[in-house]
Amino acid sequence: METVAFRIVASVLTALGLLTALPPLPERSFEASEAILEVPARPVPTTSVPRPPTTTEYLDNTIQHCGDVTRLLLKNGWPADQLAYATEIAWRESRCYPWVLNELDPNGGSIGLFQINQFWCLPNRYTKIGWLQEQGVIDSCDDLYNATLNIRAALAIYNYGVEKHGKGWGPWSSAKDAK
Repeated sequence: METVAFRIVASVLTALGLLTALPPLPERSFEASEAILEVPARPVPTTSVPRPPTTTEYLDNTIQHCGDVTRLLLKNGWPADQLAYATEIAWRESRCYPWVLNELDPNGGSIGLFQINQFWCLPNRYTKIGWLQEQGVIDSCDDLYNATLNIRAALAIYNYGVEKHGKGWGPWSSAKDAK
């Protein structure tokens, strides 16, 4: 079953141009979390300003390409049917670089892999400390530069969208709504 799921994710990533070739299947059975997809590095979008990592300790500082993002998505609880699309969003938003800041976005800008707007981590009329802090996902907005915490924050926001509106990709407004 894991092999079929891996092939489906790999096929979708190939079709999106995020994967150059399907890796050969091993002769043994393996967990999908063991799969690492090779994706060529791409430049940072011009609307985002590269920012060096903060002093926040990285939980998993192994982002070399978008395949690493897919691995972290799986490792951090993303639904298997959303892995390919979530990787596409990370590519579109940050070119899979965790240290990207788009200062042009409102509310202080958007941060990290999924370009999470600081609305989600700053005090506002809906929350005194920030919604992501209330959910226990992060301690401060700077935590969103951490690839693992950004992925967890994106999942929390995605799940919030599913629970409240029946679809999770709404906060990534230019993304088509997958589910």
